[in-house]
Amino acid sequence: MGQHTNSAGQGPQLTVAQQISLIVGVAVLALVIVLALSLVRVQTLGRTVDQLATEQVERLQLALRWRSNIAVNSTRVFSIAQSDGDDLQNYFKDMVAATTADTSTVQKRYTELEKSPEGLRIQEELAAVRKNYLEARDKSLALKKAGDMAQAKSYALGTFAPVLNQYNTVADKMVAYQVQRSAEQAGEAASLISSYRTTVLVAGVAGLALLVVLSVVVVQRIRRSLNEVASVAQRIGEGDLSQPIHAQGRGEVARMMQAMQTMQASLVRIVGDVRHSSDSIATGSSEIAAGNADLSQRTEEQAA
Repeated sequence: MGQHTNSAGQGPQLTVAQQISLIVGVAVLALVIVLALSLVRVQTLGRTVDQLATEQVERLQLALRWRSNIAVNSTRVFSIAQSDGDDLQNYFKDMVAATTADTSTVQKRYTELEKSPEGLRIQEELAAVRKNYLEARDKSLALKKAGDMAQAKSYALGTFAPVLNQYNTVADKMVAYQVQRSAEQAGEAASLISSYRTTVLVAGVAGLALLVVLSVVVVQRIRRSLNEVASVAQRIGEGDLSQPIHAQGRGEVARMMQAMQTMQASLVRIVGDVRHSSDSIATGSSEIAAGNADLSQRTEEQAA
């Protein structure tokens, strides 16, 4: 039968303290990764929410303000066209001009903010319709100011009203589009929050799984090495000193194997010394027995 070689080289090359430190380090690294991913997600979420809370809200507010100005000024124009005399027109004159100026400001700011192709298309359509609306409105007011009451009323109902309806339709389309975009961005923010939660959960589970796997591997390596040391100790305890022990590495297990190696070498030397002493004693006993036999024989010969 061949000799079985016991070696600590198959055991861990790191000390137990170093292996535990490695496990703790992996746990810390996993935590850092989770925190880093969380930070990236939070920043993305923050940008989306910021956009939703600033630019998109402002676009929606501008669209609603534009639509409100249309309703207010068109009501004034119809009231002026249907009234008798110039009192109402003179009363609303500055108000109409102020609302028109405000709408121009809204239009300019809305154009600066709007970047989407569909939003720009609606804005351009609304600007073109507004131009027609202003022309029809000014002509209606001019007819009223000229004192042509019948023509002013007829123009307001026959020409201005259809243009106003078209203006309202496109303005409503703009408001609906901005409401839809707000809902979409809110949904995107909710999706990012859900994705953020999933990312943190997955990263946490992955880090925990890695920690568990590493812990199991380290424990198995330590257990295997300790079993090897126990096997060597049991073999030596049973008196088998024939199998060589090779201690490799620098961990606690390797040092135990080195101690076992030293102990076995000492026991082999002691057993050798004992055997040598036993052989010497046996040789001496044989010589004494032979001497006694020779002495007895000579004594018998002399007596005869």
